[in-house]
Amino acid sequence: MKIDIRLAAAKFYDFNPNVPRDVPFYQALIPSPMATVLELGCGTGRVTIPLAPHCRFIRGIDLSPAMIELCRGKLTKANIPPDKVAVTEGDITDFDLGQRYDLIIAPFRVVQNLETDAEVDGLLSCIGKHLAVGGTSILNAFRPFYAPDELREQVRQRLSKQIRNPRVTVIVSKYNSKQVFVLGQVKTPGVLLLSSDINVLQGIARAGGVTEEADLQGALLVRDAQVVPVNFDKLLRSGDFTQNILLRPNDAILIPNVSAKRVFVLGEVKQSLAISLRHPVTLIEAIALAGGFTSDAESKNVVVVRGGLGADNVLKVNVDDITRQGLMDNNMPLQPNDIVYVPKSFVAEIGYFAEKISKILTPLILTEFGISLYPAVKEVINTGKNPQSPTLIPQPQP
Repeated sequence: MKIDIRLAAAKFYDFNPNVPRDVPFYQALIPSPMATVLELGCGTGRVTIPLAPHCRFIRGIDLSPAMIELCRGKLTKANIPPDKVAVTEGDITDFDLGQRYDLIIAPFRVVQNLETDAEVDGLLSCIGKHLAVGGTSILNAFRPFYAPDELREQVRQRLSKQIRNPRVTVIVSKYNSKQVFVLGQVKTPGVLLLSSDINVLQGIARAGGVTEEADLQGALLVRDAQVVPVNFDKLLRSGDFTQNILLRPNDAILIPNVSAKRVFVLGEVKQSLAISLRHPVTLIEAIALAGGFTSDAESKNVVVVRGGLGADNVLKVNVDDITRQGLMDNNMPLQPNDIVYVPKSFVAEIGYFAEKISKILTPLILTEFGISLYPAVKEVINTGKNPQSPTLIPQPQP
């Protein structure tokens, strides 16, 4: 014997304050006054009875005998004949009424009563068997676990087992628990709780906009542990709205601090410094910001350590070819953590220098306050020895 889990609650159902005002929505979907309608999970007739005057015939099916009894009492009281409205006790995942319907609906959280994939497949299978050619089925889902396009594909694939080339539309009426994260260099970083769709710009705007320290070139949109291709620099600086995509639940916008994106200029320059990459900086611009070469600089053999400490990509650049011969192709744009080192002595073999690079740069300690650099670090190229006394060179403010 099946237990009616709605037995105790059935008489209170119509007093539920959270029931949506959705009858006009379903009424508008009835294709004509001669249409037939099937409501799955009809309950006490909240939707079934108001729809009756707008169609030729409507049938309701529900698993709860207590709900069906209340619905039949309402039909009797309203003098609605059984050839206009009929309600049947039955399982919406396994039934056969021997008839097809122009409109099949499952309003207000009916689908949420299905606990397994097998039950969902059973429901869709029954819909496929009972939906008339060219008919429409509407299923209401509360807090689905998929984004709209993913949910649409899931339903389409399952319906395809019963209906040839089904057309599936997902309409989001309201987001009750959608959240996105906007973190880093925005004025009010944190979690945004949303009730409707928003795009990237709207998400940033609701977080107060970006700060002056925002690194737009390094900003990321992360979705399901994957980076979504969005160029924040083009979007916010150039107004390229092709980058302004819709956010999905649990998306995270991460905007780093530009001060964490730096290059370092060391050696025979007038002021060793760290440069924040607020905008692209070339090799020549970096050297100029460091005050230019000292009189002892070997400008034909400037070294760029690509990627910073621990990197094995060491480049040798003849700056004279750039400044005197106009070979601007050699004026490379610098990348985050690049180290530009201007030697005093001639670097004859870049391979030899690469072997010595760890000895040269290991004494270099980068901190948020400045650059700790041994005064004679430049001599390591020649001697291979590390000096003993560090000096703190303040980092200029960006």
